[in-house]
Amino acid sequence: MIWVVILAAGLGLIENPSIPKCLLKIGKMTILERQLEILKWCGIDTDNIFVVIGAEGPCWSEENIKFVRKRVKKVILNERNLSTGSNYSLLLALNSMKIDKGDKILIIDGDVIFDKELIDSLIKIPYDNVVVSRVSYEVSNRGGRILVRGNKVINMGSNIRIETLPWYVYSGIAKLGAEIIDDLKVVLMNNPGKHVVDALGRLARKYDIYNLDIQSVREKPEPTFLIGGSGAKIRRIIIVRKEAFGEGAEKLSREIKWLLNLPSEIRKYFPEVISYKISKSYARLDTRYYDFPSLRRLLFLGEIDAEDATCLLMNLLELMFKYLYSRVYGKGNMGWLFTLHFERIAKRWPITMRRAPIFKRILKAKYVILNGKKLWNAPVLIQQIKVRPHLLEKLSPKIITMVHGDLHFQNILVNTSSCEKYNFILTDPRGELNGSDFVYDLGKLWHSFHGLYDFMHEDLFKLDLRISNSGDTIRAKIRLKNLSAVNEYRKIHYTLPEMLKDFVPLNKLDPDWEMRTLFTEAVHFCTLMPFHLRGDGKEERAIALYLTGVKILNEFCQKYDIFAYEERPEWLNINTLSDYLKAKRIWLRRQS
Repeated sequence: MIWVVILAAGLGLIENPSIPKCLLKIGKMTILERQLEILKWCGIDTDNIFVVIGAEGPCWSEENIKFVRKRVKKVILNERNLSTGSNYSLLLALNSMKIDKGDKILIIDGDVIFDKELIDSLIKIPYDNVVVSRVSYEVSNRGGRILVRGNKVINMGSNIRIETLPWYVYSGIAKLGAEIIDDLKVVLMNNPGKHVVDALGRLARKYDIYNLDIQSVREKPEPTFLIGGSGAKIRRIIIVRKEAFGEGAEKLSREIKWLLNLPSEIRKYFPEVISYKISKSYARLDTRYYDFPSLRRLLFLGEIDAEDATCLLMNLLELMFKYLYSRVYGKGNMGWLFTLHFERIAKRWPITMRRAPIFKRILKAKYVILNGKKLWNAPVLIQQIKVRPHLLEKLSPKIITMVHGDLHFQNILVNTSSCEKYNFILTDPRGELNGSDFVYDLGKLWHSFHGLYDFMHEDLFKLDLRISNSGDTIRAKIRLKNLSAVNEYRKIHYTLPEMLKDFVPLNKLDPDWEMRTLFTEAVHFCTLMPFHLRGDGKEERAIALYLTGVKILNEFCQKYDIFAYEERPEWLNINTLSDYLKAKRIWLRRQS
C-alpha cells in the first residue's frame, strides 16, 4: 500500500501573504489540486492521502482551510506551524496512519510542482528509501543539500557543507519504506523545529537511502543523433524511433509512406521524418521528438479548460477539412462500412475470447445492467443493425478521403507557448495509403471526450462486475476518478457537436455525420479489448471499455430509432410463435 503525506503548513509568499503557497494557481488549478490529481492519476487511493496544513499565520484563514477540506478527505491541522518545521507536520501525519510492513510512504512538500512521470518513476524504482534531487551549480541555491556516493545518499541536510560544484539539492519529494518509520518518528519528535531533509540526513547513517535525480526522469530514452556535415551547423536532435518486424513492418511502412506523401501545406503539423528504412520484414522510422504535452495531459492537470480545448479542436478540424479530408480518393459504399466496422468486430471478438476467457461469458449475455440502466448487449444490437439495409446505407461513407486514423487526445500534442492558431502536432497516424472514412477520425475524437476513453486508458476508474448464474445478464458499475477533468470533458461534449452542426465543410461533405460518428465511436469501444488485455483474469480495463461501447451502442440505437428501419434478415428459422409473428410482419412490410 502507498501512503502520501503532503506537507503544506507553510506560509504564503512575501508579496502575497494571504494565500498559502500550496493554494497558488498554476493554470486552472492550485498547486495542491494539481498534486492531488497527479497522485490519483498514478493510482493512489484518496483515502491514503494526508495533507497537513497550518492554523497560524495570515494565510491560514477559515476560507483557505475550508478550501483544502473540500478537496481532501484527510486533513491534519498543525496548530504550531509558526514555531515548528516540517518535521513536526510529518510526525502528526505519521501518527495518524496505520502503516503495515511492506507499505511505502511518499512525502511531498506542498509547494512543489511535478509531473506524473516523476511519481511513476519514484513508485517503480526498486528501493524502499529514495529522495528526489536536482543538480545545482549555484552556491547560493536554497534547500537541503545531498551528499551522494554512486547513487546512495551519504548525508543530507540544511547545513551540509559540500566543497565542489555541482551538488544535489533536495527537491521536496521522498519515498520511505515502513521499516524506517519508527526511527524516523523518534528523530522527528526530538527535532520538531527542523525540516524533513535534516531528519533523513540523520537516518542515512543507519539506512540505505538512494538518490533519484529529476534530470534522469526527464531525459527521454529515445536515441539521439548528430546531423551535420561540411559547412553545416551541427544540431543535436532528439528523435522518436519506431521499429517493427514481420507483420508489424507492413503497418509501419504504410505510416512512413503516408507521412512522406503529406501535402506540403499540412506537413508541419505532423512529426518531421528524420530517417527511415523499409524492407520486406523490417521497418524503421525516426521522427523529431516534440516536447509538448498532449491534449489529454493538459485537461487532466487543469492547465487548459473545456473552452480552450474546444477552440483547439475546432481549429484542428478546420485544418483537417481544408487540407486532409478535401483529398478525395473515391466514392464510399457499404463495402467500406463492413470492412471498417463489422469485419473488425468479427476479427477482434474471437481474439478477445481466446486470450481472456471471461469475455466468453460477457459476449454471450443478452443484457447488460450498467450503473443501474438495463441495456441490450452489443452482439444483439450488431445483429439487429446488420439486417436493416436502409440503416446500413445511412451508416456507409459517402466518400473516401485522406484521414489521420487515430485522432484521439493523446495523439494531439499542444505547443502551449505558441500563439499560432494551429499550435499542435498530430502524432501516430494510421497510414491509410488508399484513404478511409473521415468519420473514423471523428469517432476517435468522440471516444475521447464523449465515451471518456482517456480515463479508462489511464486506469482512472473503478469497476464492479457480476455475471448472473444463468449467464443471461451482466451487472456492472463503472465509477470514474478525477471528476474535475471529467466535468471538463463533458463540457466539450456539450459544446463541440453543437458548434459542428453549423460547420459548413462537415455538413456539406456528409449530412449524416453525427449519426455515423456515434456508431463509429461505439464500434471503437466494442473492439478495443485485445489491445488492453493484461492476462490477470480480471481484465478490468478491457471490460470497462467494452461496456462503455455497449452503452454508446444502445444510445445510438435509441437516438436514431433503428427498429423503425425495415428488417430484411438473410434467413429466419421459425422455432417459436415469436419467430412466426416476426416473419409475418416482415412479409407484410415487403408486400406493402
